[in-house]
Amino acid sequence: MAKAVRHVSAHDYAVAIGTTILSFNEMEAELFGLIVALHGHKKLRENIEAEMFGTKVNHLAEIAADQTDLVLQERLVKIVTQARALNDKRKDLAHGLLWFDPFEGRTQRRFVHFEGKKPNRTVKIDHDDSTPEEILGTAAQFDEFGNQMGALATEIRQSLRQA
Repeated sequence: MAKAVRHVSAHDYAVAIGTTILSFNEMEAELFGLIVALHGHKKLRENIEAEMFGTKVNHLAEIAADQTDLVLQERLVKIVTQARALNDKRKDLAHGLLWFDPFEGRTQRRFVHFEGKKPNRTVKIDHDDSTPEEILGTAAQFDEFGNQMGALATEIRQSLRQA
């Protein structure tokens, strides 16, 4: 017996993408909390809270490079690497187009990537066949990663209180 194909609406995608973007925002708040915890009693760089996610990640990379605790440094480097990969996912979600492919009769996400610099840059068009359910899986990744950063920030704050 043939499996019934469920029609996926633009609304299904809107809910999944919106949920995932909000999960990203929560993850970014946890990143900022981690940066604050790592600064301890030192003054934060002005306006770091208002910086874009990638700038916050670069700041965390600088903090990691200055760490004398090698275990903590290794943990921070892993966080930086994972944060950069997740930021790429957010960019695709936030900037991708949702369009109906009349040739295949389905909704797809589509985005344009520019490689290189003008005037020699090339354009690459990608299609993403991810279902709304798969996109919600990315939201779960953002949530889990935010929880990991929040747990580390709590651990650091507790160690500062004990010192």
